[in-house]
Amino acid sequence: MKKIFFIFILFISILSFAENEQDIIPRILEIVPQDNPDYKILDRLYDLGILKDSGLYKPGTILPRRDFAALTLFALIKVDNIKDFGIEYYITFSDLRNILKLVYEYSPEIVKMFPKKLDEINDKVTRIEKRLQLEVKINS
Repeated sequence: MKKIFFIFILFISILSFAENEQDIIPRILEIVPQDNPDYKILDRLYDLGILKDSGLYKPGTILPRRDFAALTLFALIKVDNIKDFGIEYYITFSDLRNILKLVYEYSPEIVKMFPKKLDEINDKVTRIEKRLQLEVKINS
């Protein structure tokens, strides 16, 4: 049921992604090249179990930017909700940095697809950035 709901929300987001009808096709079909290093980040998040129940990604899948944006947001929400940081999925600080890298890379799509969630997304990004600042203090 969650998978169907997530896919429905993604579909609705895709329709609102473009400002007009001519923009929909080029943006939706813009595929992230297979040699893009962002796929390695998704593979790592999948292996950790973070993206396994997303319904959108399995290693080896080639994705358009909108799917990268949706998966990035999915990972951001899931990681932000972990109570015992690092325990449940063995998340490292490097994994957190990579999630933020994806957020920044796909932020134009995230903004277009999820305009009503921007405050919530910003709060999650801020919390992860604080965790990374903690890493710097610990290692200093």
